[in-house]
Amino acid sequence: MFLRGDLPVHLNHSGAPGERPKSLQWFKEPEQMEATCIAQLLSKFALGLPLLDQRATSDLLTAVKNPDTIHGTIFTLVRGIRSALYTSDVNKHKTVLRLLSQLSMMGSCGPALVPFYRQMLPPLRKTRHCGLQPDVSYDRGKLLSEVVENTLNDLERTGGSNAYVNIKYIIPTYDSYFRNY
Repeated sequence: MFLRGDLPVHLNHSGAPGERPKSLQWFKEPEQMEATCIAQLLSKFALGLPLLDQRATSDLLTAVKNPDTIHGTIFTLVRGIRSALYTSDVNKHKTVLRLLSQLSMMGSCGPALVPFYRQMLPPLRKTRHCGLQPDVSYDRGKLLSEVVENTLNDLERTGGSNAYVNIKYIIPTYDSYFRNY
């Protein structure tokens, strides 16, 4: 789709061949697009979540004015999020989890995600409370376990009354930050 010009975005490569793109440039800013166009683009970008950088998806979610317009794309976004979480790239996990938090905080999208927890959350079992630090690194940023914890807290907070029960069913070691205080 990108090579055919179906996507209104350009990736600036300023490095070695095969290196990740340095910046993303929109031909038309997402804030200027109609809601139906944003929903269609979200579906297209969601298919590439396991493969590409998620900056475009994040930009589109930020541009959404009415969260109800993207309810039709949630299933496609969930498929992309799940596929990305089954990869072995820790940085991709962190980025996708932040994207999931962003999506959950968009008005009515939080409760709409609850039925999909069983598809999205199982990959998080192996990174949560396993006794190992899966991403030991010396650069700045949060550890994967911290990002997982923050995402689960966001999902619980925005998902409504059934969110905690569904998260606890999939990740039995989850302790609610909100139920303790």
